[in-house]
Amino acid sequence: MSTARTLEYRNIPVEIYTQAKWFLGCKCSKRLLKSGARLLRAATEAAAAAGMSVRGGVYSNFRGAGATALLVLAESHAALHTWPERQMAVHLELSLCNLGRDNADRVSKLLASLEETFQADEVRSSRPLENAVVEYRRPGYGYFLIADRDWARQRSQYQFIHLFQNRSFGNVLCLDGLYQTSDLDEWTYHELLAQVPALLHRNPRQALVVGGGDGGAASHLLAHPTVQSCTLVEIDPAVVEVSRQWLEGVHRGVWDNARLSVVISDGKKYLQSTTRKYDLIIADLTDPIGAAKPLFNASFYRTVASALAPAGLFATHCGFPFSSPQGSRGVVEHLRAVFPFVHLFHGYIPLYGAEMLFALCGMQEVRPNARRIARRIAARGLEPRLKGMNADYLVGRFALPTWMAAIVAG
Repeated sequence: MSTARTLEYRNIPVEIYTQAKWFLGCKCSKRLLKSGARLLRAATEAAAAAGMSVRGGVYSNFRGAGATALLVLAESHAALHTWPERQMAVHLELSLCNLGRDNADRVSKLLASLEETFQADEVRSSRPLENAVVEYRRPGYGYFLIADRDWARQRSQYQFIHLFQNRSFGNVLCLDGLYQTSDLDEWTYHELLAQVPALLHRNPRQALVVGGGDGGAASHLLAHPTVQSCTLVEIDPAVVEVSRQWLEGVHRGVWDNARLSVVISDGKKYLQSTTRKYDLIIADLTDPIGAAKPLFNASFYRTVASALAPAGLFATHCGFPFSSPQGSRGVVEHLRAVFPFVHLFHGYIPLYGAEMLFALCGMQEVRPNARRIARRIAARGLEPRLKGMNADYLVGRFALPTWMAAIVAG
């Protein structure tokens, strides 16, 4: 399996495959491992057979020992070093840029070809975090998940999509190197983003989700029997396709719900053209990069406000105030410039490894009341669906810790 690493800080994702492999107990000729020229020739043939573009190479022999060969590839580079005197071992270091093409198939072919060439008894990773999918938050700070198995890797018109299996989170969706949702903890995010506004609305009937192509937010909204219709506007059809196939634990079959309408379109353009008024509008967006960047400013929020019913509520996330305080502050300032009331709440999302800030906005103020929320949960039959949300927990989410309140102080 290939390793995909996001090397830049959050808003400049660069997909790079890196491999570090041991080929152990090689039964090939010792002459291959002692001759840099032979080693370079074998590596060149293997890379070309795998579909890589070889631009050149150099080698060096070590008297009485092994050799080193370095391939310069159009995709990046590969280096091989041999230890014929030490159990016929070969070490490979490979780096491939994934810009413009997913090179997973080429990596697999190269490894298989080299394993056959060296006739290795065993191929072993030399890195403890091989197959790690790393999300960097800021210099020196980030999180990783091990991709035990890849289900989908593709570059759509808008972003790089990676959907993989992880033993702790189940199936995980990554967009442009950023974790989005997972089978096993989706509720920690969606119960805050979708259930909070739905439970604070007296009688939500018409709902709109901007983004949310994984189906999670729509699934939570349609758990409310009062919601007569939910429109999901997603710009990237590829996200809907892979989510429908691999994220059943997130969407729970919502695609087959007759009350759901899916529109493949730009969210802002849809809001500008619609004449409908919504009781609930949820912005279920990635970080403010790429196609989602125009959906985190006052211009977009004014468009949202114009599509809200008089008592309508709008909810969105405001990012990670600890790792990106300026980003969170900026989102909140834009919201406050448009909506008469903006209430902030927060929650810890295990997949993100951090506290996330959310905003509840509208033209008519609402305040959380535990007794009223408890009655709505019971009346709408939500107890079996809610894993973390209850009346007291919901009210408590609006109490910001001191450090967070200072960041977004108006």
